[in-house]
Amino acid sequence: MAPEVIEGKPHGYACDMWSLGVIMYVMLSGRYPFTGKNVEHDIIQEAHNFPKSIWDKFSPQCLYFIDRLLTKDPTKRLTAAEAFKHPWFDILTDEQLKI
Repeated sequence: MAPEVIEGKPHGYACDMWSLGVIMYVMLSGRYPFTGKNVEHDIIQEAHNFPKSIWDKFSPQCLYFIDRLLTKDPTKRLTAAEAFKHPWFDILTDEQLKI
């Protein structure tokens, strides 16, 4: 859950972008971004990290993309429109995006 959901604050589509960040983090690394004893506390208070042993094979654009999705402040998190314009998606062709 996004930090704003855990805290019981009003939320909107930004929490979906947070979820996308978590899903991508898990899909690419095989691990969760928050793994402490109190995950809800970690989501709200702690920073996620990118252990070098796992993430050093990914591009800086990929790391930045996921980092921006996992931004705790929903007003600073990537929107869906911004996500599709992110340089990490430049590798996709127009035809691939028409799915």
